[in-house]
Amino acid sequence: MVGTEKDGTGASVSAYTTLRWAAAAQNDFAARVQWSLDGDHRAGNHAPVLKIAGNGTVKAAPGSVVNLNGVANDPDGDQVATSWWQYQEEGTYPGKVAIADRGGHDHVTVTVPADAVPGQTISVILQGTDSGQFPLTRYDRVLIQVV
Repeated sequence: MVGTEKDGTGASVSAYTTLRWAAAAQNDFAARVQWSLDGDHRAGNHAPVLKIAGNGTVKAAPGSVVNLNGVANDPDGDQVATSWWQYQEEGTYPGKVAIADRGGHDHVTVTVPADAVPGQTISVILQGTDSGQFPLTRYDRVLIQVV
């Protein structure tokens, strides 16, 4: 774990390695406590299910554009807000990549930077948060391997 990392705005944040997941973990815990208070697991909020199409790894050359497709469903019928972001600490490419919507949050393009070197990886996360009480968040990931 490093001392500080850049958040989505580019600001340096202390302990961001774990802090970025804190709100989602706390809401998950709150939803589970609510299940126990209601006495009926079906009555509480349940997490959305996310899936990025493919097998989890995409091979791409420097300068190429990768199309990614994701699906978000919620077992309770809640709305699911999705976003895609680069998980820089996990990938080995040291810079930022461009992620752009292509007709909705379920379909994005990732531009592999021209200075990427074969063997480097770019980790991209699909994040989905439902609109239920104690909004629940889930993630899926694709790893772009530069060839």
